[in-house]
Amino acid sequence: MRTFKRFVYRTDKKASDGEILAQMQNVLIENNYNYSSFYFYFSDNNNLNNRSNIDRIIKEYPYLAAFEIKDYTNKPFKPEDRIVCNYDKLWSGFENNYNASKFKLEDIIQIAYGIRKKYYFYESYYNFYNINWGIDTKPSNPLYPFERSPLSLDPANDKLSYSSSLYLVNDWWYPTRYRRIVAIVEFNSNSNYKLELKKIEEKLSKLGRKEESKVVVEMTLEEIASRKSKEIDIKNQLDLIKLEVESNIIPNKIPIYPNDPSKSQVVEGSVSVKESLKRAFKNTKYSYDSKSSALGFSVLKRVTNNNNIIYVQVDSGTWSRSISCNIVVQYYGISHYQQINIMNSKYSGTGHFGNQTDVDNIVDNIHIILEELEETKIRDLDELMGVSPAFFLT
Repeated sequence: MRTFKRFVYRTDKKASDGEILAQMQNVLIENNYNYSSFYFYFSDNNNLNNRSNIDRIIKEYPYLAAFEIKDYTNKPFKPEDRIVCNYDKLWSGFENNYNASKFKLEDIIQIAYGIRKKYYFYESYYNFYNINWGIDTKPSNPLYPFERSPLSLDPANDKLSYSSSLYLVNDWWYPTRYRRIVAIVEFNSNSNYKLELKKIEEKLSKLGRKEESKVVVEMTLEEIASRKSKEIDIKNQLDLIKLEVESNIIPNKIPIYPNDPSKSQVVEGSVSVKESLKRAFKNTKYSYDSKSSALGFSVLKRVTNNNNIIYVQVDSGTWSRSISCNIVVQYYGISHYQQINIMNSKYSGTGHFGNQTDVDNIVDNIHIILEELEETKIRDLDELMGVSPAFFLT
């Protein structure tokens, strides 16, 4: 298992790829962040006014002809696409016979300056690869090759194929142009990684406004197989919880639905699911999660003994007077996110409300269900999920 922190930054809309690329290079130089390789990728289509901009850059830099993809057999793109790149065996499906060919980084940067004004590529990509970020983990290749997703050049977007790097993606295949700077930092989860990552993040702040920051786990194929087997057991346990709730077979020492809000008379007036949840779950293991909550959507959260996370999602609807509730479990792994509905679907009336008293009654019902599950199924579920590393909560 290897652990990474992924930072995503928005780019200046007015800046060219070249300006951004030069800025990225300066950040690396100023902080002595050395890298082992640089990868580039340019593509467009022969159907674009019957002329390809690939021809234009090859005319200006003839040696780049050696980097054009010629073999389209079993490749993740169409024959009419024109692609120039220096991808190697790290990128599945892009292997070519140009390993002996050399390029000049300053030429790639000059081409990047001309994008949108001089060259109209569909996609461009630039990667400062295997960066030594100055922490206790040596840069190394991903556990398995990158695979290009259908709508993105971002090698770490869908597939967990990570390595320490700093790259720029400029992709026109999206409904709107997608351009982001991404920094991936590998770290040792047993070290003082929080302080080191904070220092790196401060230095990367020059790149733009941060859009995303998250920890990612990359596993070996053996670990993935083992985790998938465990996730089947977790899913089965969640299905069992759902079945018990829907079948009303949880021990009757606590009634599942002691209140009947569907019989309440509808009264006009404002209601607050948030305040009701705070009241009902005061002095419990659950706390109100303001970051995850939104209009018509309230979330409770708790961290288990094994560093797993349980969310209680209460949706009061933006267009109807009805409350539904899901339990979501989150743990480290490939899927790492599963949910079930704990509102009894056989009794649809139990979620309807007309006033604050109804809301309080419904929330009390949710509390009763969770209180009962906490003593049995959730405890067992936590053991089944296993211990998530401390960085999972970062």
